[in-house]
Amino acid sequence: MKNSTFWSIAVVIVVVVVAFSVVGYHYRAPPQPQRGEIVIHDALGGTKFVFQQPLTRIVSLDPSATVTLYALGAYKDLVGGNPPFDYYPPNETLPNVGNSFSVNYEELVNLSPQAVLGYGTTMPSYGYTINNTLDIPFILDNPESFSQIENFTLMLGELTGTESNASKIVDWMNESIDAIDSALSQIHQRYTVFYYLYAPPGDWTAGNGTFLNQIFQYSG
Repeated sequence: MKNSTFWSIAVVIVVVVVAFSVVGYHYRAPPQPQRGEIVIHDALGGTKFVFQQPLTRIVSLDPSATVTLYALGAYKDLVGGNPPFDYYPPNETLPNVGNSFSVNYEELVNLSPQAVLGYGTTMPSYGYTINNTLDIPFILDNPESFSQIENFTLMLGELTGTESNASKIVDWMNESIDAIDSALSQIHQRYTVFYYLYAPPGDWTAGNGTFLNQIFQYSG
């Protein structure tokens, strides 16, 4: 019985040693890891985009995407932007490709982007042209809440291989929101606010389902 137990333990030890030897061997000479596909959907949820690796040539027609890429440390991956409307970083020198009203297709093609970032609640006509005619992925997004902004940030992090920075930004956002909730928890009197924005050709306000409305709700 003792001999049987001894040999059982011995076999287990040998198996464990061999297993760790094999694992150790692979860690000493690991094969080049292959990054999985990056799969994302646009804001409308109907278009799926698949990339084999992080993007390094991006055109952003979306000022919020531009500033987010800067925060992620991926500003170097931008080859074209929307300088008249981009509010950060200051003194931007990116080629001006266009805005939400018009796009310079010739400039866009010359920059050879892997994707174009746009914004809006509906697909603009130039978005169809970029996506279908020029065969450049046009990724539409339009965050309308804190959670959607967090998802947008994580998506851009995945697109540019800066997932770690994206997670840190989202954690910071959640910590900040929690701090605001805590600070305002003792305030019981709430006010109704009408936010008036004049933007020709019409007037706009921050109603339900808008980011500004959520800011007012948090601020009380």
